[in-house]
Amino acid sequence: RDICWEWYVSDWEQCILQSSVTYLKKWWDFKSILTFLAWSNPINIIERSDNEPVWQTGLWSTSWLPVIAWYELSEDGTWTIYYKTDATTIFMNSDSSYMFNNFRKLKRVNLDGFNSSKVTTMQLMFDYCFDLEELDVSNRDTSNVTNMANMFSRTQNLKHLNLSNFDTSNVTTMYAMFLETYALEELDLSIFDTSYVTDMRFMFYNCGSLETIYVSDTFVTTNVTSSASMFYNTPNLVGGNGTLWDSSKIDKTYALIDKEGQKWYFTDGSIPVIRNVSNVS
Repeated sequence: RDICWEWYVSDWEQCILQSSVTYLKKWWDFKSILTFLAWSNPINIIERSDNEPVWQTGLWSTSWLPVIAWYELSEDGTWTIYYKTDATTIFMNSDSSYMFNNFRKLKRVNLDGFNSSKVTTMQLMFDYCFDLEELDVSNRDTSNVTNMANMFSRTQNLKHLNLSNFDTSNVTTMYAMFLETYALEELDLSIFDTSYVTDMRFMFYNCGSLETIYVSDTFVTTNVTSSASMFYNTPNLVGGNGTLWDSSKIDKTYALIDKEGQKWYFTDGSIPVIRNVSNVS
């Protein structure tokens, strides 16, 4: 076990987890091999010595506490980064875009130790995480987030995505949010409030396995001005009343709950599904 780096946070300052920040370059140094990010692992941290690799921000305050991170190579050849701190809170940056972008071997992410209440953009946060199979972001505070563009795009093996309690009430762009999430068969967006969203272009683009999208009456397109190819190439999508996807009908017009006499693509997340398959006409 080696200590990989050390940095400092306080219970009031934003954390330095933003991947593009120079002093945390080592976080991205692992993007091609990292398979798991773990919080509060019980492994004992070895004592630091002068010849061990350590990383720190160089920012100082009497109230700051260290966050220690270290890495291990498992027998199966997978890499895990463990992190631990005695700080009251680790805040994610207000700009947390690209945080795990292109971590192509990442299979599991544990974000329990991070406070996301200050985050305003999550653009491309998990983009190109090809091997990620399940993701639970249900307990993340997203109340201040305005940008979720490409947040989960190209997570091609993602089969389970937990978005319960996800606050989207201030989000203005969901551009390509789920683009090319090939393995997802259903999405539960029942909690989504899209009142301020203006851009839904490519939102479900190329979601080839997607069959069901659950929503509630808070998923609206009132302020959406751009929705081109929103449902492009979602051939298995079926509305709650049985309406089949139609390649000529792929914009926000069909982003409504499928009902008798109203042929749209969404399923009411508040009631059991009984399907009678029919074409959009």
